Amino acid sequence: MSAGHDRERKVKLLLELEGWFVIRAAASLGFADLVALKAGEQPQMIEVKSNASGGPYMNFRRDDREALRAAAVRAGAVAMLAFWPKRGELRWIDSSAWP
Repeated sequence: MSAGHDRERKVKLLLELEGWFVIRAAASLGFADLVALKAGEQPQMIEVKSNASGGPYMNFRRDDREALRAAAVRAGAVAMLAFWPKRGELRWIDSSAWP
């Protein structure tokens, strides 16, 4: 299992423990790793990154960020980046803060 898939599963589990219904969507959507739904909350489309060096956007290119942002707007969702490097803590970065 790759480090990226391991992190996706861990983020999914954390959200589920908070009451979210989470779908791993990487294979079918191509621009979001997870889709999270919870009654009374705005849906979330989440990209999970775990690269240890280069920061949260090193492997999350501008085109990919824009595609996720546009898809989230179309779906009435929030676009989020879950950045969790191997030796770091999980950081949630809303698309409004993306470069």
